Parts: sequence; structure tokens; C-alpha cells
Amino acid sequence: AAATPAASEEAFHRVIAAGPAAVVAGLLRAGPRPRRLVYLSSYAACGPARGGRARRVDEPPAPLTAYGRTKLAGEAAAHAAEAHGVEVAVVRAPAVYGPGDRAFLPLFRLAKRALAPAPTGPPRRVHLIFVEDLARAVLRAADAPPGTYAVAEPVEHLAAEVPREIGRALGRRVHRLPVPAAAFRAAGAVAERVGPLLGAKGVFSREKAEEILAEAWVCDLAGSGELLAPHEATPLAEGMRRTAAWYRDQGWI
Repeated sequence: AAATPAASEEAFHRVIAAGPAAVVAGLLRAGPRPRRLVYLSSYAACGPARGGRARRVDEPPAPLTAYGRTKLAGEAAAHAAEAHGVEVAVVRAPAVYGPGDRAFLPLFRLAKRALAPAPTGPPRRVHLIFVEDLARAVLRAADAPPGTYAVAEPVEHLAAEVPREIGRALGRRVHRLPVPAAAFRAAGAVAERVGPLLGAKGVFSREKAEEILAEAWVCDLAGSGELLAPHEATPLAEGMRRTAAWYRDQGWI
């Protein structure tokens, strides 16, 4: 599915683009040849929504980051199998959270200290998906009609809601710390220079800053009921409670 973070675009490409190409080459040599290939992609592949509306699956992609560009290349590599009679289903997921996830862990640790840094500017909208819901959707993609699907909890959350829900899950009232957009961009530039010296693998960068500052990460979920019916999606509050409980059990927070 992916490698994240990675030190460079080339490092992303080796796994996220070249990996699916190798899978396709292998399945074309297989006997019997598999009927279906499911590729787990990302909202990062299509890019953020603009103009106050959700991004449609059929819109020209406009990824912002090396991760997004190589995920889009991975989609193209998967689709190459179609010319050989293999069905392809692409599942685009937004930010994924839940037991085992480390990407949201810093937000939980900050919320435990009642802190919630957030960029200034207009409200930003996001889709999210709980890990078990995504697993269910990927399984169903094996038998749903071929095509590209965006899957998420069918609620457009304000980005500011997310740390508040994390705080509630931890029994803490978090305090929003406004951070100017320019500061996010400056931090991204500094991280690009200092990170390699400290052995960091591209956790933060100028591109990552632009991703955080984007107007909205929401996609049109039309047709996604084939993979995840709206009533099955885990609400954000419940998902955050379950994630917090797992982190506590593991001693991560």
C-alpha cells in the first residue's frame, strides 16, 4: 500500500510506484492469472478539494506531495493490468487512524498535555476513516464493480474538531494554539534541511506544510456504499475513544 515517511521522492517511488508495477508483472506471470487487483491509494493522489466542494473521482488529479505523486503513479501501474484482462479496483482513503497507527500519536500526546496547535486562517475541512472501516472496504473491493472509489466516514469534519475529539477521548479539554501559516511553511523548510542531519525520514517538509494548510481534504463519496455503507462507518468520537484506549493499553500515551 505505501511507505511513509520516506527520505526523498525517489525513496517513495521505489515502494509506492515501483512496488505496484512489480506486483502487476508478477500477477501477469501467474497461472492461473488473478481475476482482480485491489490497490489501496490515498486522497493524496488526487489532491485537495477546492472551491468549497468535494473532489470528484473523475477530476484531473493534482497531488501536492511526493507521497501523493507516487501514489498516483502507483494507481497508473495498477491500471496497466487492465490491458491484460485483470480487473482493477482502486480505493482512495483519507487520513487513517485507529489501533496501531503512529501518524496520529503525536496529536494524542499533545492533547494529553491539553495542547492543540492549529494553523490560522479559514476553517479547513477533512474526511477521516477508522482503520477497521478501511479494512472492510478493501476486502469488499475484491468483489465490487471495478473502478476507483473514495471511502471515508461520510462526515466533513472541521480540522479543529479532530484535536477536540482526541481531548474528549482522553478526558482532557485541549487548548487551541494558533500557529500562523507562515510559521508552518518555515518549519517545513527548516525540517527539510535539519531532518537529514538528524536521521529523520521526511516526517515534515514544505510539501507537508502545504498539505496541512490546504482548504479541504474531502472527496465525493458517490458509489462508495459498495465498500462502506454510511451506517457502518465508525463515528469520529467512537473511533477516537477506541484509539485512545488501545494507545493506553500499549503504554504509548
